[in-house]
Amino acid sequence: MVACLIAPSQESGIDVENVERPGETIEVADRYFSCFESAALRALPVEAQHRRFFEYWTLKEAYIKARGLGLSLPLEQFSFHIEADRPVRISFDP
Repeated sequence: MVACLIAPSQESGIDVENVERPGETIEVADRYFSCFESAALRALPVEAQHRRFFEYWTLKEAYIKARGLGLSLPLEQFSFHIEADRPVRISFDP
């Protein structure tokens, strides 16, 4: 893994996830993701679920870090919508 970051006047960071690590991704999604994200994850073929889980996880983690509020922002109260393997929008519970 190689990363190069040049940002002299901005706070920046790099986050790396090991998407090959085993784990119970569906169970984690059911507990921490929005209902929409969990349903979208379950709708995928089993072989695509692990990768999509990490796409959701990385997006959610980046969002809460960018807001500077950490886990005080409940992960299940906002959803990322991914189409054609690209995030297209974020929605929020009322």
